Amino acid sequence: MKKLLFIFLFLFTAKVFADEPSIRADITPPEIGLGESAQISIQVDRRADRVVAPDVSGLSIDYMGVSQSHSISISGGRRVSSATFTYTFRVSADGTGGFLIPEFKVIVGGEEFYSSPMRLDVVEERQQAAQPEPRDASSYFRRWFRQEREAPAMFLRFVPSEEVVYQNQPVIMEVIVFSSDRDILQSQFVETSQVYAPKIIAYDISSSLDDEGVFVARTEQGRYYARVLRRYVFYPVESGEMGAIAPAFVAVTSYGQIQLTARNAGFISRRLKQSSGLSYIGNLKIESSVSTNTAPVGKVIDVRLVMEGDGNLKIFSNPFSAMRLDGVFVSTPQSRVEFLGMKNGRAVFRQTLDYTFLVQREGVYRVPPIAIDYFDHNLQPREAFVDGFEIIGLAGVTSVDEKIAQFGLKDLDRVRGFKFALHSPILIILIVLGAVAPVVSFFVKRHRDMLETDGEYSRKFLAKKRLSKYLSEAETYLSRGEYPEFYRALQKGVFYYITDKAGISRGLGIKAILQELRAMSIDEKIIGRIEYIYEECNYSAYSGVKNATNADNLLSEAKTIFDLY
Repeated sequence: MKKLLFIFLFLFTAKVFADEPSIRADITPPEIGLGESAQISIQVDRRADRVVAPDVSGLSIDYMGVSQSHSISISGGRRVSSATFTYTFRVSADGTGGFLIPEFKVIVGGEEFYSSPMRLDVVEERQQAAQPEPRDASSYFRRWFRQEREAPAMFLRFVPSEEVVYQNQPVIMEVIVFSSDRDILQSQFVETSQVYAPKIIAYDISSSLDDEGVFVARTEQGRYYARVLRRYVFYPVESGEMGAIAPAFVAVTSYGQIQLTARNAGFISRRLKQSSGLSYIGNLKIESSVSTNTAPVGKVIDVRLVMEGDGNLKIFSNPFSAMRLDGVFVSTPQSRVEFLGMKNGRAVFRQTLDYTFLVQREGVYRVPPIAIDYFDHNLQPREAFVDGFEIIGLAGVTSVDEKIAQFGLKDLDRVRGFKFALHSPILIILIVLGAVAPVVSFFVKRHRDMLETDGEYSRKFLAKKRLSKYLSEAETYLSRGEYPEFYRALQKGVFYYITDKAGISRGLGIKAILQELRAMSIDEKIIGRIEYIYEECNYSAYSGVKNATNADNLLSEAKTIFDLY
């Protein structure tokens, strides 16, 4: 009996330890300078469901992707193959000091395991080992006389933040360029083809890269310097294998132009619940506002919903779609989505929905609150509410007798000879023209005087006039599908609008113009968006890209900038 119990305990213990994965954590380098970044590698001997980074005050830990390697060994005359999955994170610090990085949580088969803790030291400036200059005479000869220079290694990768997600769960996709030469990563990179992702709602959030630079990365090929060129957030709207075609770039370097392409990237999208349909996954905050609660019949009330979150806000394109109010017409909302920034490694957006409620009949109408079910990032069910409100429709003035009674006017029909005058269209037109003409003349003269004497007024008027012209041209080209002409017209509209309104010489380049705007204390975010739109138009006009969605988004963003500045 004891022997059987011993065998049972032995087998049970062996089974428990056999199921526990092997986890190894490394940080390279263990010491960095302020403004630099290190790389954390979590190596697991089997594929993990998920690797969760700890939250460390003062540190930013961002997931870069996963790689897989295989090895073959001979044991007891048998070939044994094994696989190692390396989950890579980039870590940077806000300040100097020593940081203890706690264990990473590794989820395998639904069970949680943990890596060992690590330490990172951050100093003001790390001493770099001096690299001796080559002294080979033949190399100098080739470089200075034959002008033969060998370009350093450089390659592009398209990296997803997750391998398996649920529908509408965000996936951060980064286009990263790697090179053995740190300086070459400061070259100009021109996008020659854009990302293509079917069955996916994609947003370009590369504006979040403004403060990011070159970092050190370890790949299967070795240690390289790296820089993120583009960053997107993908929301898969269907389940199954999702694939995306990476954008292509040309690097304009001192070694010449280098073509860069990356392999297509993909991930698996799963349905959260069989009956849930499209489910929102992420953080969510909703606010609502009503312009007024009372309106005469025939007048409108403006209702606005503002949603903020890091999930697919497009799911909530019309929360009032199922609502029916007999006596009030509810319009289809005008939607506007804008990227706010990155928070805890996730892209945060704001969606604004503007409704028009038209009061058709007198009465009191109750707009009930709306409950919205969604899931947080831990897939726990949550609920958000849109507050309800009341609309009071007031009786309008509909008849001549009511007008006379309301305003205390005489019954003009009873005044002898006046009835005919009121019913003479020609006389009515002459009376109106006589009353309006002096007012129009006053404003026209004032407008001309201000154009001649007020330089700022003149610049603003000219800017709006040019802008209207080029926006009209751009919209016409876009409707015809003539994309190069569309981008050129929109670029001209941006250029002339900024220079005319700010009074900047058009002989300057775009960089110098942006510096002039900074000297005028224009909001840096507006300047950044102007630069983004200008460069996107510049690249797209000559790249041959035909993407209607991208063109529409660029046009909408340009109009937003014109409203702000």
